[in-house]
Amino acid sequence: MKRGFALIFAACALVFFVWIDGPQRGLVAALNAPMGRQPSPVSSTCASPCQSPPIGVRSFNVLCSFCGKEGYDDWDARVPHLQDTIFRHNPDLIGLQELVGSDEVADIFGANSPYTMVAWSVGDWIYADSALFYRTARFKALDSGEIWASKKPMLPLSRAWTPSFPRLIQWVLLEDFSSGATFLFANTHLDNNGENKPPAAALFGDSIPSMAAHVPVIATGDFNTHVNEARFSTIRGVLLDAFSLVDEVTLSGQHAGLDFTRPELFPDRRIDHILVSDGVFVRGVEHAAPVYGTPLRRPSDHPTIYAEVVLDR
Repeated sequence: MKRGFALIFAACALVFFVWIDGPQRGLVAALNAPMGRQPSPVSSTCASPCQSPPIGVRSFNVLCSFCGKEGYDDWDARVPHLQDTIFRHNPDLIGLQELVGSDEVADIFGANSPYTMVAWSVGDWIYADSALFYRTARFKALDSGEIWASKKPMLPLSRAWTPSFPRLIQWVLLEDFSSGATFLFANTHLDNNGENKPPAAALFGDSIPSMAAHVPVIATGDFNTHVNEARFSTIRGVLLDAFSLVDEVTLSGQHAGLDFTRPELFPDRRIDHILVSDGVFVRGVEHAAPVYGTPLRRPSDHPTIYAEVVLDR
């Protein structure tokens, strides 16, 4: 009942916010990119030796609870298997897509989570579609914000170029207690509406990669863009695909042989990516298509990507 009320509230809020113009959120000093809120410049000098211990990075689209896709269990049945996937390898940074509200965040992370969440919110209502999480004991947030994938990227819940669900790029500027290194972690879920894909790609490419001139960048997300599409280069800018930085990608789970298998589950057709800038060294990548149960089924219609990186800047 609580989740049902939250969904109704969220729908009403979307209708209201998407169609109005309103005051922008408070801004901090911009760097070079003109669009969206940008983090204040800080020193990226780190302690000697200037390299962090390994940082585990997870990206995963959890399949929205209200999607009702054929061949997938309902949300409550999938939660423990989503947890198994998300927390495998004990990641330090997590970028999730398609979470709906605080109830589902609590379902996944529990009451005593070792992670701090960064997501756009109004009061107690959280818009968690591009929520990101960092290990509280290891990192300190220096700044955070959102860039909305729209004609007005600084206006919360602003409508896209062609009306669709609000999409955003969520970011946080973090300091690593263990090394003193400072870096930017971003997560996004870009639109699957074909007309919104090119401008959303350009927006991401004009904003997050530009920050790499100031601090190392790690970006996760469901970009709704295949790795072999030309638009992927627009998204990346100066960032690099983690897959391209390792000699071999570890594959796990079951990519083929199940009903309702999407092409995007295969590594060469992936639309879920981990991107990094200079100063971020990728030591390993895993591309997993987890399954569970009898008969076998998937916790999500997306694979999950995990990378182990170190910072050196």
